[in-house]
Amino acid sequence: MTMLNYQIIREKKSCIFLGRSSLLNYLCSQITDKMDAQIPSHDSLRSLWQRYSTALTTSLSIVVLGIFLFASCSSGLSREQRRVRKAAVKCYEMLQDEKYDKFVGQIAYADSMSEDYRSQMIDLVHEYAASLKEKHGKITQIHATNDVIQDNQAHVFLQLGFTDSTVEEIGVPMVKVGRKWRMQ
Repeated sequence: MTMLNYQIIREKKSCIFLGRSSLLNYLCSQITDKMDAQIPSHDSLRSLWQRYSTALTTSLSIVVLGIFLFASCSSGLSREQRRVRKAAVKCYEMLQDEKYDKFVGQIAYADSMSEDYRSQMIDLVHEYAASLKEKHGKITQIHATNDVIQDNQAHVFLQLGFTDSTVEEIGVPMVKVGRKWRMQ
């Protein structure tokens, strides 16, 4: 027998062995079945693609969401801007809580004030707070809206909300003393 008599013809998942042996026909059919098991069908490829594309879409969505959350959470303010704004808000919270001596203590040169001058400053701050209270009521909100920093000096803009629903914007000059921001 020549080799031409023993060709394997594979057509539509069947195998025909051109020759006389049924054993060879059987082996041919087994080989064809194993080949079909290793080659995925069109439907299984589509299913596999759908699973991977869904997983890929979900992963990309999570990454994009994370980027947007990171961008929205970071206010775009530098560390120094956050610190100077926080210091200015803290000063006016002391005014809001009627802690006039602590408010005066946040002035840059408060440590070098004489007792007499310090008590005069506390009285002036008390009068200022009383005039605001008489005009608009108590301070209900304090919010830093903007700032300008140049070297060790800054100007912080605060919005003060009052009980009569009035909102006033004030500027607070600040100076950096050591590592802390204080009112100028």
